[in-house]
Amino acid sequence: RYFLNQTSALEGGVRYHNNGADDQSLHYDGTELYLGGQMPVWNGARAYLQFSTRDYAYREADASNLLHPATARDETENRTTLGVTHDIRSGALKFWSLNAQLAHTNNDSNLEEYDYDRDVVEVNLRRYFY
Repeated sequence: RYFLNQTSALEGGVRYHNNGADDQSLHYDGTELYLGGQMPVWNGARAYLQFSTRDYAYREADASNLLHPATARDETENRTTLGVTHDIRSGALKFWSLNAQLAHTNNDSNLEEYDYDRDVVEVNLRRYFY
């Protein structure tokens, strides 16, 4: 949904994931809930914030997991992403966009070797060709 003359937006939804695999210890199903938004922060730039939570239920245990050979993984991944994109409107990089973001992921698993927290910082330069 757009607001304020289409300068700000909110989005949200539900997704279903099915990662089919012949090896049932790699096959998982799950749902995802997500919510995000964006808004202008200065001329030519917009900030965005996204939240998502995903549940993964694996079909079978991984027999090669020596610590838990009979337990199938059951996980919840929570991710928060904060970023800013600046559209370059003049000079040698006209029509390019500079993007920077920080993403934090917290993965909770019933098997402790799959529990983790991760922070990823990304900076990229991109151009769309129309």
